[in-house]
Amino acid sequence: MKKLIKSIFLFLITLTILTIAWFGFKGYERYAQAIEKRPFEEVVSEIESRENYVSYAELPDMYVKAVISIEDKRFETHPGFDVIGITRALFTDVTTMSFKEGGSTITEQLMKNLYFDQEKQIDRRFAQLFAAIDFEKDYDKETIFALYASTAYFGHGYTGIQEAAYGYFGIAPEQLTDAQAILLAGLPQAPSLYDPTVNRELCLKRMNQVLQSMEEDGILRNEDIEQIQEEANRFFLFYSKKDKVLYLVLDNCCVE
Repeated sequence: MKKLIKSIFLFLITLTILTIAWFGFKGYERYAQAIEKRPFEEVVSEIESRENYVSYAELPDMYVKAVISIEDKRFETHPGFDVIGITRALFTDVTTMSFKEGGSTITEQLMKNLYFDQEKQIDRRFAQLFAAIDFEKDYDKETIFALYASTAYFGHGYTGIQEAAYGYFGIAPEQLTDAQAILLAGLPQAPSLYDPTVNRELCLKRMNQVLQSMEEDGILRNEDIEQIQEEANRFFLFYSKKDKVLYLVLDNCCVE
């Protein structure tokens, strides 16, 4: 009986390794084809020339800290992928065939936004992994973060933090308050679900997740969080007749 159990265990381990190797091979092919069709330099140049591109220097420091805390804690030190996160995610995806695990770094998310579809397929995960590793060899972290912030989808038709800042709050990214910046940091995970003009309560719940992560990382103190939550709870929808857009504004101001 023990021999049978051992044989089954070894078979499953071997099958898992072979499956990962197969998807890795298919992912590399997909990555190579994508990069050959649109080289990094071409894509980066195109993004940086867009009107809605925001450089790293123009991004609020609180927004940068919030995104790294909730999306990719080891962003500043990893080589494009997080060994801990990607190993856990890939093992779960392969063994359950559910494709539900996250674990993507900011660089991987950027590669997904630029080169691959949003379908949760294992070969796509490998493709974005290979792309992220190569991309990090050519571009520094500030450039990568700025590209991510300028291409991420924030819901309500807004792509990039500039469109999101103007679209939701009627202001430029560098004018965002801490509460506004942290709210935006949490949206790309599920932009339609957390759209603050549609699902205010879910949006604030997601914002609290970001705040909790930032507290755990030592970025914010409890009194900071209370102040930010107080401001967020005062957001309400205001329809601008001038712009014909719904804005999130504080109860003591308006957008016109």
